Amino acid sequence: MLAVVATIITYALILPTIYLCRDRDRQRRSREELVGAARRTWQSRAMTPRLKAGIFVRALIRRAEVAGASAYVVRKGAEEAGAIFIQISRLDGSCTVLNQSRGADGERVWARPLGESSESEKATAYLERQIKYDPDLWIVEIEDREGRTFLDEPVV
Repeated sequence: MLAVVATIITYALILPTIYLCRDRDRQRRSREELVGAARRTWQSRAMTPRLKAGIFVRALIRRAEVAGASAYVVRKGAEEAGAIFIQISRLDGSCTVLNQSRGADGERVWARPLGESSESEKATAYLERQIKYDPDLWIVEIEDREGRTFLDEPVV
């Protein structure tokens, strides 16, 4: 009889510990699975390879000049990761301003913050406000009568 009571007490003390350990393992595994899934999602969206801003700007200027347009840096920003604004001047007093943005799928697109076409004075005022907000930005001006962007990404 004493052996049966000892066995019951042993099971009463050990079984809750075993179930607690199982619950902790289950919680730890589910937490690790959630963190892993979030990490994979973040890496697939945010960790796309990017060019340094300085390299991108130099390539854009070269591409525009090869096509017969004039392009130059109006303001030099951070070499590694400064925001890039492109001002496309049509040489008739109108221009288009483009800035980098992310589309709905997370892909890089170029947005027109001032619309399809605006006056040069309005664009200059907009860019000055952006400089106050982010002093590391690049401003590239392209002079092209046709208004070509020389970009691979879509312009929205």
